[in-house]
Amino acid sequence: MHDFFDVINAYLLHHPAILGQLRWLFWFKSWCLFLVMGVYLFLVYREDWRRRAASRKVDERLIA
Repeated sequence: MHDFFDVINAYLLHHPAILGQLRWLFWFKSWCLFLVMGVYLFLVYREDWRRRAASRKVDERLIA
């Protein structure tokens, strides 16, 4: 397995343009993960907000 990484490192040293593409790929993957987590949290908290709003309406009806 160590030889495998030696081959990859040697290839990257001889082809530095690939490092720029890898940097862009890692940047893209990190922003995609950030976007997916943002959408997930939005959906979770939106549902929680709806539940709280519904219970607040029920509480107001019970008080009145």
